[in-house]
Amino acid sequence: MLLKHKKMINNKKISLILPDDSYLGIGIVVTQYGQIETLLEHIIWLLLGMNSSQGRLITSSMSIQPRLKLLEGLAKLKDNSLAPKIKALKKPIVDAFEKRAVIVHGLWFLDPETQKTCCTLTREKASSVDLQKVHIFTSKNLVTLCKLLTKIVKELDNLKSKLEKNN
Repeated sequence: MLLKHKKMINNKKISLILPDDSYLGIGIVVTQYGQIETLLEHIIWLLLGMNSSQGRLITSSMSIQPRLKLLEGLAKLKDNSLAPKIKALKKPIVDAFEKRAVIVHGLWFLDPETQKTCCTLTREKASSVDLQKVHIFTSKNLVTLCKLLTKIVKELDNLKSKLEKNN
């Protein structure tokens, strides 16, 4: 099984077996990203007055940045009271989504010397990864990211509920 093998990065043995709390944090973060994307889509559809089949035609191929831009514009046009709320959420969403590529697509490993959970995004062979460019994810900063994403999910869900009541 792949996870039981040791790998080498810069002639340094690393382990692909992570602490359980790292797996839990990664799973929560990935799930919350999906919730944020879904909520953004639903809010856009509500502002456009479309059902999910119609709305998917517009939003299904959009990445996060175009969705946020569309949402900002729609909020100004359809419900100006939403515009400041959307604007306040934009930066935390963008900041969180910048970590997404690393979290979802990176090579996760445990540095046996430091016992730190690390992740790197690289197209290079593992033996040539620059260990100075890895992302260190402690349990603490995964929990912090989870809390931020939970806050964003709740705020988007509240916006969605408000729009559903008004429609």
